Amino acid sequence: MYFGGMDIFAKKTNIEIKNRFISFDISDLPRSIQTTGYLVVLEHIMNRLKRNKNLGKHTWIFIDEFHILLANQYSADYIAKIYKTGRKENAIPTIITQNIADVIKNEQGCKILSNSEFAMILKQKPLDLPAICKIFDISEEESKYVIDSPAGQGIIVYGEDKVAFRNQIAKEFYIYQINQTSNMQISRS
Repeated sequence: MYFGGMDIFAKKTNIEIKNRFISFDISDLPRSIQTTGYLVVLEHIMNRLKRNKNLGKHTWIFIDEFHILLANQYSADYIAKIYKTGRKENAIPTIITQNIADVIKNEQGCKILSNSEFAMILKQKPLDLPAICKIFDISEEESKYVIDSPAGQGIIVYGEDKVAFRNQIAKEFYIYQINQTSNMQISRS
């Protein structure tokens, strides 16, 4: 199996690129090939979107640590394109980041947030909150759910609607133990 439209990535791989679920880890790409690597992965995603649309399928795209792609102008522009036109290709894009300040400072990041129909906003730093409230039209009263809030509390934004939520689960419950992220060193058996 070969992967990539550019020769540097057109080598044999052990990744089954036609699987229904594919995870690309771009975090350790050497700086000298980051732009190329990001664009090859994003081009593959765009091609997969088009192919899946022709098959009548929807495609979920999850981008964790989204701020990494925004730090590169070329990948920021490309992901903004995917995000903006993806719905026409039956895409369901989801971005995830703990570094919202980096997203807000980036022009493409702001466009993507402004174009988001759905957002789940959890605990925010006081400096980031005004920009987030402006983008999602969150009132001062609603913002209290995301400033110094405990785990399991936040605001869901869906179109014009906002729903504040508290979903605290007792630590002794199994669902908490398998989903908690505050101590990743704990062995999950």
